[in-house]
Amino acid sequence: MSTNERGNFSQKNKINDLSGKEWMKLSCSILDCNEEEAEHILDNYIKELKTSSYPTRGVNSLAHQIRAAHPSPKPPQLFIELIALLTKEGHTILDPFVGAGSSLIASTLLNRKGIGIDLSPDYKRIYSEAANSLDLLPEKYLIGDSTKECTYQSITEAVDLIICDPPYGDMMSRNKTGTMKFQKGEKPTPFTLLENDIGNVSLNEFFPLLKTAIEISSQVLKKGGYIVVFMKDIQPKQDYDGLLHADVIRSISQIAGINYRGMKLWFNKSAKLFPYGYPHGYVSNQMHQYILIFRKQ
Repeated sequence: MSTNERGNFSQKNKINDLSGKEWMKLSCSILDCNEEEAEHILDNYIKELKTSSYPTRGVNSLAHQIRAAHPSPKPPQLFIELIALLTKEGHTILDPFVGAGSSLIASTLLNRKGIGIDLSPDYKRIYSEAANSLDLLPEKYLIGDSTKECTYQSITEAVDLIICDPPYGDMMSRNKTGTMKFQKGEKPTPFTLLENDIGNVSLNEFFPLLKTAIEISSQVLKKGGYIVVFMKDIQPKQDYDGLLHADVIRSISQIAGINYRGMKLWFNKSAKLFPYGYPHGYVSNQMHQYILIFRKQ
């Protein structure tokens, strides 16, 4: 391994003349990760791309220090933008995979009613603590399995929007290998240890379970209401292309009366780049997530 002003260069690199530092930047899934140039390019050519780097400290973080006990907390500010786009004041929001409650915090701040469902009492406690730290009255938080009809029996009103960031199969519960160890450490970080958690199942089991959760939850959705699902692709392998977002679109579109309406992309500027694959083969740093939008006829 040799070092120069361009960063560390591995003699094992038979693919190109890039250092690990250069490789890492060029592996970013968003065209041109130079911040100033990327801003110009994206503003002009990708109008549906949401770029953001939300604060993780202080008042403006909206209790991130508390919500960070969840393995993958989304910023409430991102939910705020989407909820404001697809609902009116006083409308009701349902999140069937609510986790640490970012969508509920967003609902409260926008004067909407929120309903969350999750398997974990621990995440309900985290949400309650976060809401309390922000001086917000807690929204309705149900402990239950979002793939079971009985979980929704206490929801008596029709909801105007379903929005969720579901686990992507067992991605978080797998052992980390290679450069993936940089990201979360060597140990897996499962959402829960429960067998019925779709965050602990294979992808073959994940797609039908997610479809079931959306199909059941959509029964309490008003006609004309929207469904928003966050999804991130995984690295392709020989037996699977990794295009989770495409398979989720196809799966949910099979539900009678639910139509796919389009997507937005979220460029998470706060995510860190890592030299995945260096120096052996190209591996994409996936800095974007898909925001998939469906509508009930």
